[in-house]
Amino acid sequence: MNDDGGRMISLKRSLDKFETIEQLHAATLEALLAALGSVEKNAVRSQEEVLTRHRAALRALRRQIAADPSPEVLRTGTEYLDDELKEYADQISDYYQRREVEIRSIMRLMAKASQSLQSDSEKFSSRFGEFAKELESLAEIDQLPEIRRRLAREVERLRACAREMSAANSVTLGQIQQQLRQYEQRLRQAEETASRDPLTGTANRREGERQIIQRINAGRKFCILLFDLIRFKSINDRLGHLAGDEILRQFTQKLQRAVRDNDLVCRWGGDEFLVVMDCSLSDAMMRASQISAHVFGEYTINISGNPQLVQVHASTGVAEHRDNETAEALFGRADGMLYREKRTPSQRFA
Repeated sequence: MNDDGGRMISLKRSLDKFETIEQLHAATLEALLAALGSVEKNAVRSQEEVLTRHRAALRALRRQIAADPSPEVLRTGTEYLDDELKEYADQISDYYQRREVEIRSIMRLMAKASQSLQSDSEKFSSRFGEFAKELESLAEIDQLPEIRRRLAREVERLRACAREMSAANSVTLGQIQQQLRQYEQRLRQAEETASRDPLTGTANRREGERQIIQRINAGRKFCILLFDLIRFKSINDRLGHLAGDEILRQFTQKLQRAVRDNDLVCRWGGDEFLVVMDCSLSDAMMRASQISAHVFGEYTINISGNPQLVQVHASTGVAEHRDNETAEALFGRADGMLYREKRTPSQRFA
């Protein structure tokens, strides 16, 4: 075999090996992105704000790796993921410890009420025992007038005991009812808090997921509109997190004014917002353009008394729910459209 033939075979082997390595790299990257998506999707339920922040962090990492799967990004991404999972584990541990304290407090209050009822019951049981003994002693008396006198006295004592028992039970019952009303109020407040984003006051991701599932189960046609603020991190880095928080609040207010009364606006992640709309895809696309025109543009925020102008824009994804489609798949399609637009920002709604 001549040298040229040997070099051709060697070159072919190198190309085959390179193709194999390239395929392995693609498969590994796909598996890594799928694993990150699974960790995000199946994160342990905890306080909504903590869960939302955790999911947003994982989603941002997944997008960063998908956009630039370089060795440096993969190395720093792995370190970031490790730190993020540790922080989230600490936060949910603290959350469940607080919940355990609340449950123990309720159990102690109920035990106290039970002890009060038992104490009252024992007291009145003793009184009835004394009354029964007195009645037994009347059988040994021969004089009818004396029997009548003592019987009348015991009947009056019995009536007084009954009145006292009724009053005591009424007080105890009133205390229990008051405690139950307090528990119900706390539960209502907890449910309200659980469905609201503490920063913007709008619905949070949990409420958005609940209403999406509700529409799917009812067989209703609906669309979702997803916003992801562009370069929002640079606002936090340049002007501070308080300025970023103010931008999020103002954006939420504008977004709520731009949608219809029966549309649901929720903060989906750190700088992501979702609108659930009961309409067709063509209507949703048209309304997405109208809403974008209303919420994108110049915002004014005050920093130490000085007004600052900030340009706010967002990538947008729209999707209509399909028959037999899961909520995760629906959001995945909207998120995919958003990600494609983020990579080609010139393609916006007309």
